[in-house]
Amino acid sequence: MFKGEAKNQVNDFVQWTLNGIMKPAAISFAIWMGIPLSTTSMILAITMLDRIRWPLHMLPHFLNEVNDSARAMTRI
Repeated sequence: MFKGEAKNQVNDFVQWTLNGIMKPAAISFAIWMGIPLSTTSMILAITMLDRIRWPLHMLPHFLNEVNDSARAMTRI
């Protein structure tokens, strides 16, 4: 139980850190590449990065379920 909770905390930390880094990194990269940015495009980029937060958070759980299913199918 402790190990599972520790994995969840690490997953949350990585997910929130990546999400926090990706927003300014995406905007900085666009500015560096010379892409004209409007307020709308910046809001859209931030919204899109917020939308992928949940799938990124659930990816380790999904992979764990796939692994458990493969193990069960091997036993059968």
